[in-house]
Amino acid sequence: MATENLHFSPLYIQNAPTGNDDGEKTVWVVMRSRKEKVSVTQQSCGTTAAKAERLYGYELAQRMVRRFFMPMKESVTVKCGRQVRKISPAIPDIFFVNDTISHIDSIVRRNIGIEYLYVKGQPYRQPVIIRDAEMDNFIAATTTEQRMTFHAAGDDNLSRIIGRRVRIPHNDSRIEGELLTVRGSRYRRLRVRLQNCLVAYIDLTLPPTAIIETLD
Repeated sequence: MATENLHFSPLYIQNAPTGNDDGEKTVWVVMRSRKEKVSVTQQSCGTTAAKAERLYGYELAQRMVRRFFMPMKESVTVKCGRQVRKISPAIPDIFFVNDTISHIDSIVRRNIGIEYLYVKGQPYRQPVIIRDAEMDNFIAATTTEQRMTFHAAGDDNLSRIIGRRVRIPHNDSRIEGELLTVRGSRYRRLRVRLQNCLVAYIDLTLPPTAIIETLD
């Protein structure tokens, strides 16, 4: 069996509001999914029969929150002469949810195999919260057809390369990141960070007329 291709892309889901939030603000929170699957019983579509399934915590959580984001990777391998396509998390245990803290708390208490990622070095447990503008920029930058890779912040082997902070056109908006020049690469590469937990590298293919704005 040999790997033929590896492609990275995000899983981004928007669901309807989960109910009455009593005016509580929604926030982006970093979560962890345990490696073990959990058993759940769900009603089969169109019938009253119940069906037992074993799913990962992130697979359940993505149905329960307003917005869900998780970096994914797609690999195509050859097995017994046939191509086999597999989609799995790019960073095995990290994903992001957007909802009210009280609703997220209620999901965690269900013991479906997910938990908060907490800020290190704090005397009490404080979940890692991402600013809306930072998360929206990261989602906009990575929901693209251009080639990209995801890395956990601690596994970023290009972290020592200093990039130029820029704002570039993207679809109908503009995104911010660090523009890098990597020796041996024919692409200009944009690095977009998400606090101290996730980094995306996007190989840019911009039209000659694109305006790249340098930021201070």
